[in-house]
Amino acid sequence: MSNFISQILSWPIIVQGALGSALFWLCLLIGNKIVRASIRHSITFGSERKMRILKMERLRYTGALAPGIEPTTLSTVALLYSAAGYAFKAMASIVLGLLLGDLLPLFRPIGYMFALYYLFWAIASVRDLHSDDEAQLKSRLEELEKKIKILENGA
Repeated sequence: MSNFISQILSWPIIVQGALGSALFWLCLLIGNKIVRASIRHSITFGSERKMRILKMERLRYTGALAPGIEPTTLSTVALLYSAAGYAFKAMASIVLGLLLGDLLPLFRPIGYMFALYYLFWAIASVRDLHSDDEAQLKSRLEELEKKIKILENGA
């Protein structure tokens, strides 16, 4: 392992930077996929959490389909506000992990893992719609409305 690291350190700085950036991108991509898969396939989330996720996604699609700039801006600000809440939770997790890590070193990685969890939720709250087709966006919005009604009637 140290031979591998020393070989990488002998490469030019620009190649090392590109390799680090690619590794960071890969970690971000994999983490994003894991969060999306957990949203879609998890049955362990409570109905309140599912409702919050569905309403956040409905807000995203409603803002994208809004006729003017004002509703789109309002929905974007609301989504950014939601993402900021997750980012603050991530920062609090890091601070608690660092503070409690002095008492028991196990708390540091636990704090970092919670921070990653919250940061991926922040990314999920402002992610792209992956489509510009208005008909596709409307059908997804109708699907979300049905899921929300089912959760509201079931709860």
